[in-house]
Amino acid sequence: MNISKRDSIIIALMSIVVGILFIILKSDVIGIAMTVLGVLLIVNGIIHLVGDTDKVYGIILICVGALIIVAGWLIATIVLYIIAVLFIIYGALMIYAFFKAGHASIINLIAPILMIVAGVLLFLNQKGTVDWVFIVEGIILVIEGAINLIAALVAKE
Repeated sequence: MNISKRDSIIIALMSIVVGILFIILKSDVIGIAMTVLGVLLIVNGIIHLVGDTDKVYGIILICVGALIIVAGWLIATIVLYIIAVLFIIYGALMIYAFFKAGHASIINLIAPILMIVAGVLLFLNQKGTVDWVFIVEGIILVIEGAINLIAALVAKE
């Protein structure tokens, strides 16, 4: 599928805008996304209730949407704690495998140590760690968008 020059420029600009929003809003992006998702589910549920479609499904959508809006951060926090623990366990298992192998290079210890550090940071300082993740991702999106924009502008139709 060929993407037109205009579409490539629009996609690149959207990448830059989303990257800038990630840098500015940081972890607040999660709250905004959960609110938007919750509202969309509620609206969809209302459409199901008003229309001739499944009423029970509409009620379920409204309840799930309200739950996401009200308890979204609690759910996100629990998920982040689970991810942090999994990072720590995975890093520890990788270190165990490193020493069990015996002949592995010391370079092979870098990834597991970074996994454990990331897990500990995420566990102890969720907001700060998530903020940094969004800042880094925002920078990557801005750079990617700029590269794609330049490529789209110099490309011939």
